[in-house]
Amino acid sequence: MFIGNRSASMPDQCVDSLRCGTQAPLWLASPHPRAADGIVKSSVCASFRGSCCWVQSNAIHVKACPGNYFVYKFVKPPGCYFAYCADVGDIATTTKPVKTTAKAPVTTTTTQATVKITTTTQPLIRDSTTTKTPDGTNLTETTKSHVTTTTQRDVCGTCQPGETCVSHDGVNWRCGMSDRPVLLRPELVCGRSLLQVGVDQSNLKAAGLDATTAHLADPRCNAHEERGGTVWYLAKRTEGTCGNTLETNGTHAIFSNSLFVYHIHDVSFTRPVSMPFSCYYPLESDASLDMAIKPYLSLKNATMGKGSKVKSTMTLYRDPNFTEVYPAGRVTLPVGSMLHVGVSIEESEMERFLVVLEDCYATQSPNPKDTTRYYIIQNKCASKLREVWVEENGSSLRARFSALLFQYHGDREDVFLHCSLSLCDQRTSSCSPVCAKRKRRTVSPSVPLEPLTIGPISYEVTK
Repeated sequence: MFIGNRSASMPDQCVDSLRCGTQAPLWLASPHPRAADGIVKSSVCASFRGSCCWVQSNAIHVKACPGNYFVYKFVKPPGCYFAYCADVGDIATTTKPVKTTAKAPVTTTTTQATVKITTTTQPLIRDSTTTKTPDGTNLTETTKSHVTTTTQRDVCGTCQPGETCVSHDGVNWRCGMSDRPVLLRPELVCGRSLLQVGVDQSNLKAAGLDATTAHLADPRCNAHEERGGTVWYLAKRTEGTCGNTLETNGTHAIFSNSLFVYHIHDVSFTRPVSMPFSCYYPLESDASLDMAIKPYLSLKNATMGKGSKVKSTMTLYRDPNFTEVYPAGRVTLPVGSMLHVGVSIEESEMERFLVVLEDCYATQSPNPKDTTRYYIIQNKCASKLREVWVEENGSSLRARFSALLFQYHGDREDVFLHCSLSLCDQRTSSCSPVCAKRKRRTVSPSVPLEPLTIGPISYEVTK
């Protein structure tokens, strides 16, 4: 590393905070490698608030090269008030000089030698002071003292979640952040009415983040709760709530937001860590009345991606006002009877989406994929105006139609009705079908849903 024409290197001793043009300077927490060591991975510490390793940044790679210089592969610092230090001259460190007093012209030098120990007792420091008197005589005074150390057993048991017990000399131990990158992958629960995003609390601490400072895109949405070591943040699944955005891409409704978390001990105006998330809800639905014991069926919920499918219901009514539902069990009707069918969707964004009947048809089996079909509604319009009346379609979250019951396939087998649906975003499309002479002229790009089914319906021939 060079700065200008001068060779520079990262300091490998603690650097005082507010140095190197930043609040929390980054220094190499292990000695520089030798040329024979090749490329090594070294820990990096940030000095701040009197702590030499207030937070431990992601490790970097260092290589010693012939010619007495080093090559560094840096990574992005953990925040905007962190910066790497470069030692091109004298940098203030936390090493305290030994104070001596002597009368001029006496010259005093001080050296220290550490006695290596293999127990957990405090290391012994011998301080040797050599004084040269005016007549040239050297006077040497040696003192012995102990320095305060911390043992591995005493310290490592006090480390918090996300911290590791580290030592650079095998004698002094401390709790610090791991030098491994912390993956902040939020968990998502995409419900019908709530969006829930959760982050592992130990990972937040390991990344130096404070869970209590987090909020969604709307800073007022900061309520949170801890469950099983995970901190959860909630928002209603509606557009605009807590800053939620809603987009449709033709197949899905996509709710998006971001969780913002600030660093622990933030002392200045800084940008928080942002964790964006999205919940995808397929604009598809299956609903069928394909059970002999009931005249209608609710959609079985299916999951696609992070969100569940739209829940839809298809119901057979007795009256043209769509108020009286047929009771459970097989429905037997005379040929030529009027079938009154209603379809509804459960959707929280009631002001945005509308339900559209795409196709409705009769089969002799409960399988909506049965290829032998008699169409009642096709391409959003009545197949035969004399037999079908569409009461409501593409104007709300429900659709209704009436149709005459005939022996569609020339026999008296049971009949099952199926309807395929779509959800139409009325902000971007015209959702009401325009039908004339059984020709579809609508251009709304609504999203197809899977079929609904009702049945079985049995024929009763009137004599």
